[in-house]
Amino acid sequence: MKIEFKVQRRAVVDEDRSERDAAGVELMTGAYARWQDMSPVAFSLTRQDAWILMVSLQISSAHPLVSNQPMSTPMEEIGRRIQEMICDDPEVYAVAETGWNRSYDVPG
Repeated sequence: MKIEFKVQRRAVVDEDRSERDAAGVELMTGAYARWQDMSPVAFSLTRQDAWILMVSLQISSAHPLVSNQPMSTPMEEIGRRIQEMICDDPEVYAVAETGWNRSYDVPG
């Protein structure tokens, strides 16, 4: 027996979105201002987890909705700091470096 599901898409009108977006911007602007005077956050990761975080930053900062935004620059800076800390071998460093170079991306 074959079961088929049909999904009907409906347009959802979100009239409150611009208000929510403005509230989110205001919330994060306040947070960033508070964080300026706070001490750095310290935590530890395994090197494998740090590698995953670095790769995640590479992928995220390359995303078309992020790559031309102000947040992409600090994302790359953080990822490169992680790269400097974890790459203990020139070949591993070279592999990590390809993640920042869009010419190595695999077409989707």
